[in-house]
Amino acid sequence: MSKNNALFERIREYTNLNYNIIEMNPKLWEEFGATRACLVSDSTGFTRTTKAKGIPYFLSLIVQMREVALDVITRNNGINFRAEADNVYAEFYTADDALKASLELHEEIDKAGLMLSEEEKFKVCIGIGYGKLLIAGDEGVYGDEMNIASKLGEDTAKGGETLLSESAFNNLKQNDNVNYEIRNILVSGVEIDYYSCYRK
Repeated sequence: MSKNNALFERIREYTNLNYNIIEMNPKLWEEFGATRACLVSDSTGFTRTTKAKGIPYFLSLIVQMREVALDVITRNNGINFRAEADNVYAEFYTADDALKASLELHEEIDKAGLMLSEEEKFKVCIGIGYGKLLIAGDEGVYGDEMNIASKLGEDTAKGGETLLSESAFNNLKQNDNVNYEIRNILVSGVEIDYYSCYRK
Protein backbone atom coordinates (compact mmCIF):
# COMPACT_ATOMS: atom_id res chain seq x y z
CA MET A 1 0.00 0.00 0.00
CA SER A 2 1.45 3.35 -1.04
CA LYS A 3 2.00 5.67 1.90
CA ASN A 4 0.63 8.53 -0.18
CA ASN A 5 -2.71 6.77 -0.58
CA ALA A 6 -2.77 4.85 2.71
CA LEU A 7 -5.60 6.82 4.35
CA PHE A 8 -7.95 6.49 1.39
CA GLU A 9 -6.96 2.86 0.86
CA ARG A 10 -7.84 2.12 4.48
CA ILE A 11 -11.21 3.86 4.13
CA ARG A 12 -11.88 1.95 0.90
CA GLU A 13 -10.99 -1.29 2.69
CA TYR A 14 -13.41 -0.54 5.54
CA THR A 15 -16.11 0.45 3.05
CA ASN A 16 -15.68 -2.76 1.02
CA LEU A 17 -15.95 -4.76 4.24
CA ASN A 18 -19.17 -2.87 5.06
CA TYR A 19 -17.68 -1.48 8.26
CA ASN A 20 -19.43 1.46 9.86
CA ILE A 21 -17.02 4.29 9.02
CA ILE A 22 -18.23 6.38 11.97
CA GLU A 23 -17.36 3.52 14.32
CA MET A 24 -13.93 3.25 12.66
CA ASN A 25 -13.13 6.93 13.38
CA PRO A 26 -10.94 6.18 16.43
CA LYS A 27 -8.83 3.65 14.49
CA LEU A 28 -8.38 6.02 11.56
CA TRP A 29 -7.31 8.87 13.84
CA GLU A 30 -4.92 6.56 15.71
CA GLU A 31 -3.31 5.36 12.48
CA PHE A 32 -3.30 8.55 10.42
CA GLY A 33 -3.82 11.41 12.88
CA ALA A 34 -1.08 13.89 13.77
CA THR A 35 -0.93 17.37 15.26
CA ARG A 36 0.20 19.90 12.69
CA ALA A 37 -0.02 23.53 11.68
CA CYS A 38 -1.52 23.92 8.22
CA LEU A 39 -1.00 26.89 5.93
CA VAL A 40 -3.32 27.72 3.04
CA SER A 41 -2.38 30.47 0.59
CA ASP A 42 -4.47 31.96 -2.20
CA SER A 43 -3.61 34.76 -4.60
CA THR A 44 -5.27 38.03 -5.56
CA GLY A 45 -6.43 39.35 -8.89
CA PHE A 46 -6.93 36.20 -10.98
CA THR A 47 -10.15 37.21 -12.74
CA ARG A 48 -9.32 40.81 -13.60
CA THR A 49 -5.72 40.01 -14.56
CA THR A 50 -6.62 37.15 -16.89
CA LYS A 51 -9.26 39.34 -18.55
CA ALA A 52 -6.74 42.14 -19.04
CA LYS A 53 -3.57 40.17 -19.87
CA GLY A 54 -4.63 36.58 -20.55
CA ILE A 55 -4.25 33.36 -18.58
CA PRO A 56 -0.61 32.67 -19.63
CA TYR A 57 0.46 35.93 -17.98
CA PHE A 58 -1.21 35.00 -14.69
CA LEU A 59 0.24 31.48 -14.91
CA SER A 60 3.69 33.05 -15.20
CA LEU A 61 3.01 34.83 -11.89
CA ILE A 62 1.90 31.54 -10.32
CA VAL A 63 5.10 29.80 -11.46
CA GLN A 64 7.22 32.51 -9.82
CA MET A 65 5.06 32.57 -6.68
CA ARG A 66 5.41 28.78 -6.28
CA GLU A 67 9.19 29.00 -6.47
CA VAL A 68 9.26 31.70 -3.81
CA ALA A 69 6.78 29.78 -1.62
CA LEU A 70 8.70 26.49 -1.84
CA ASP A 71 11.91 28.22 -0.81
CA VAL A 72 10.27 30.06 2.11
CA ILE A 73 8.37 27.00 3.36
CA THR A 74 11.46 24.75 3.15
CA ARG A 75 13.55 27.35 4.98
CA ASN A 76 10.99 27.45 7.80
CA ASN A 77 10.81 23.71 8.50
CA GLY A 78 7.83 22.96 6.27
CA ILE A 79 7.16 19.23 6.13
CA ASN A 80 4.93 19.14 3.07
CA PHE A 81 4.24 21.41 0.12
CA ARG A 82 1.50 21.20 -2.50
CA ALA A 83 0.38 23.63 -5.16
CA GLU A 84 -2.95 23.61 -6.97
CA ALA A 85 -3.71 26.41 -9.42
CA ASP A 86 -2.94 29.63 -7.50
CA ASN A 87 -3.19 27.95 -4.08
CA VAL A 88 -0.32 26.71 -1.93
CA TYR A 89 -0.77 24.23 0.93
CA ALA A 90 1.87 23.35 3.52
CA GLU A 91 2.18 21.70 6.92
CA PHE A 92 4.52 22.46 9.81
CA TYR A 93 5.15 20.90 13.21
CA THR A 94 4.55 24.21 14.99
CA ALA A 95 2.28 27.20 14.62
CA ASP A 96 5.35 29.43 15.06
CA ASP A 97 7.04 27.99 11.94
CA ALA A 98 3.84 28.40 9.93
CA LEU A 99 3.44 32.02 11.02
CA LYS A 100 7.10 32.83 10.35
CA ALA A 101 6.82 31.28 6.89
CA SER A 102 3.66 33.23 6.12
CA LEU A 103 5.17 36.58 7.09
CA GLU A 104 8.32 35.84 5.09
CA LEU A 105 6.24 34.74 2.12
CA HIS A 106 4.47 38.10 2.02
CA GLU A 107 7.84 39.88 2.20
CA GLU A 108 9.56 37.73 -0.43
CA ILE A 109 6.70 38.02 -2.91
CA ASP A 110 6.78 41.78 -2.44
CA LYS A 111 10.56 41.77 -3.08
CA ALA A 112 10.10 39.63 -6.20
CA GLY A 113 8.18 42.51 -7.79
CA LEU A 114 5.38 40.42 -9.26
CA MET A 115 2.78 42.74 -10.77
CA LEU A 116 -0.86 42.20 -11.69
CA SER A 117 -0.77 45.46 -13.62
CA GLU A 118 1.46 48.50 -13.90
CA GLU A 119 -0.04 49.83 -10.65
CA GLU A 120 -1.10 46.72 -8.68
CA LYS A 121 1.22 44.24 -7.00
CA PHE A 122 0.57 40.50 -6.90
CA LYS A 123 -0.17 39.40 -3.34
CA VAL A 124 -1.17 36.27 -1.44
CA CYS A 125 -3.79 35.76 1.26
CA ILE A 126 -2.90 33.24 3.99
CA GLY A 127 -4.84 31.25 6.58
CA ILE A 128 -3.22 29.12 9.30
CA GLY A 129 -4.78 26.44 11.49
CA TYR A 130 -3.31 24.16 14.14
CA GLY A 131 -4.60 20.89 15.55
CA LYS A 132 -5.15 17.17 15.01
CA LEU A 133 -5.37 16.34 11.30
CA LEU A 134 -5.71 13.21 9.22
CA ILE A 135 -2.56 12.89 7.10
CA ALA A 136 -3.11 11.71 3.52
CA GLY A 137 0.39 12.10 2.04
CA ASP A 138 0.35 13.83 -1.33
CA GLU A 139 -3.43 14.22 -1.01
CA GLY A 140 -2.96 16.67 1.84
CA VAL A 141 -4.50 16.82 5.30
CA TYR A 142 -8.06 16.78 6.57
CA GLY A 143 -9.67 18.11 9.72
CA ASP A 144 -11.44 21.04 11.34
CA GLU A 145 -8.33 23.22 11.47
CA MET A 146 -7.62 22.62 7.78
CA ASN A 147 -11.19 23.67 6.99
CA ILE A 148 -10.77 26.84 9.03
CA ALA A 149 -7.37 27.63 7.48
CA SER A 150 -8.91 27.23 4.02
CA LYS A 151 -11.81 29.51 4.87
CA LEU A 152 -9.43 32.13 6.27
CA GLY A 153 -6.88 31.94 3.45
CA GLU A 154 -9.17 31.55 0.45
CA ASP A 155 -12.28 33.51 1.42
CA THR A 156 -11.46 35.92 4.25
CA ALA A 157 -7.88 37.25 4.14
CA LYS A 158 -6.98 40.23 1.99
CA GLY A 159 -3.86 40.43 -0.15
CA GLY A 160 -0.77 40.57 2.05
CA GLU A 161 -2.68 39.42 5.14
CA THR A 162 -2.21 36.37 7.39
CA LEU A 163 -5.11 35.11 9.49
CA LEU A 164 -4.71 32.60 12.33
CA SER A 165 -7.33 30.28 13.74
CA GLU A 166 -7.90 30.59 17.48
CA SER A 167 -6.09 27.28 17.99
CA ALA A 168 -3.08 28.41 15.93
CA PHE A 169 -2.92 31.66 17.91
CA ASN A 170 -3.17 29.82 21.26
CA ASN A 171 -0.31 27.50 20.29
CA LEU A 172 2.19 30.21 19.37
CA LYS A 173 5.28 30.22 21.57
CA GLN A 174 7.21 33.19 20.15
CA ASN A 175 5.08 36.12 19.13
CA ASP A 176 6.95 39.18 20.39
CA ASN A 177 7.49 40.79 16.98
CA VAL A 178 3.92 40.47 15.75
CA ASN A 179 0.76 42.47 16.40
CA TYR A 180 -2.61 40.68 16.52
CA GLU A 181 -6.18 41.79 16.11
CA ILE A 182 -9.02 39.45 17.08
CA ARG A 183 -11.97 39.17 14.71
CA ASN A 184 -14.77 36.70 14.11
CA ILE A 185 -16.57 35.15 11.17
CA LEU A 186 -19.57 32.93 10.57
CA VAL A 187 -18.58 29.55 9.07
CA SER A 188 -21.40 27.14 8.20
CA GLY A 189 -23.62 28.75 10.81
CA VAL A 190 -20.93 28.67 13.51
CA GLU A 191 -19.22 31.87 14.71
CA ILE A 192 -15.46 31.43 15.11
CA ASP A 193 -12.77 33.77 16.40
CA TYR A 194 -9.60 34.31 14.40
CA TYR A 195 -6.61 36.67 14.50
CA SER A 196 -5.18 39.00 11.90
CA CYS A 197 -1.44 39.38 12.38
CA TYR A 198 1.35 41.56 11.03
CA ARG A 199 4.91 42.46 11.96
CA LYS A 200 5.40 45.35 14.42
